[in-house]
Amino acid sequence: TFVINSIIVIGFAMIAQVILCSICAFVISRLLSRKAGNFVLLFFMGAMMIPFASIMLPQLIMYQKMGAYNNYTALLLPFLYPYGFYVYLYKGFFDKIPSSYFEAASLDGASNLYLYTKICMPLSKPIISLIALQTFIGNWNDFFWAWMVTEDQNLWTLNVALYNISNNMGTKQNALMGLSIVTITPVILLSILFSRQLKQSIIASCVKE
Repeated sequence: TFVINSIIVIGFAMIAQVILCSICAFVISRLLSRKAGNFVLLFFMGAMMIPFASIMLPQLIMYQKMGAYNNYTALLLPFLYPYGFYVYLYKGFFDKIPSSYFEAASLDGASNLYLYTKICMPLSKPIISLIALQTFIGNWNDFFWAWMVTEDQNLWTLNVALYNISNNMGTKQNALMGLSIVTITPVILLSILFSRQLKQSIIASCVKE
């Protein structure tokens, strides 16, 4: 149950961030003027400067009033906000795509949705790989929020389960160590298996001003 909950949360986070961040970046890069696009991008980048500790309690109270407490909604809803750094990476990559691609497609009557799905996203595979992997690594070990919004054991992620089980004096140490290995193994394996692809993605995502 704990593994399945972790997979649901991380899978949703990866899909949501890849899609939402790319849509925001496409609008900023291709549909808004340069001044308006920079202003919107500044909003996302500025949100990264707000420490989680300062919004933790208001966010928790807001979620409780919305009914998003002790359920999957509480675990998944925070990932529906596009992370500013990923929006920045997408925008930098979209800005580097030759304008001739978009002009040729527009002359053939292509819509903005077509430009996004058929030009931007297929060319963005390195960025998608980087964001998906970083989202997985960054959120797989996340503990605090999932611990705050869940009381039902059936909603615990691996890290919350590991913390609560470790506080039980009757827990056998071999079971605790086994759960710890299950928790850290995916991150180690992904880092090893995709180390080369991660380096290539970082190179491809470099933004040249």
